[in-house]
Amino acid sequence: MALFEDGFGDGAGLPEPTVVTRMRKLRAEQRYSCHLYAHAIQDGFEVPCYVVNISAGGVQIKFDSLSVKSIYDKALSISIPGIGQYPAVFRWRSGTNAGLHFKISSAHRLALRARLLDKFDPS
Repeated sequence: MALFEDGFGDGAGLPEPTVVTRMRKLRAEQRYSCHLYAHAIQDGFEVPCYVVNISAGGVQIKFDSLSVKSIYDKALSISIPGIGQYPAVFRWRSGTNAGLHFKISSAHRLALRARLLDKFDPS
């Protein structure tokens, strides 16, 4: 008998995991919901935005309807007061929302993970 990921043998009688459940299992980093003012910096221009959620792997940001038109689908930096400034690339865009992946070293990712834990889960 093969053991499934959940350790329940053949899984008989168990409901199928939802897409959301499977996605959460695939995430490499803890994600924190927030509403933080930030700046997307591209080609020397700073464009205001808000961070919707953040992890040590990246952020989801929201632009206003005017500023979204001044950001292109290429590399940029995201500056978040109290957290830091990180180089990033677009993973997806939808309307005024975008997902960015941080292009940082393992050491910087480890430091960011600790910083986020202190800020969002200080217990």
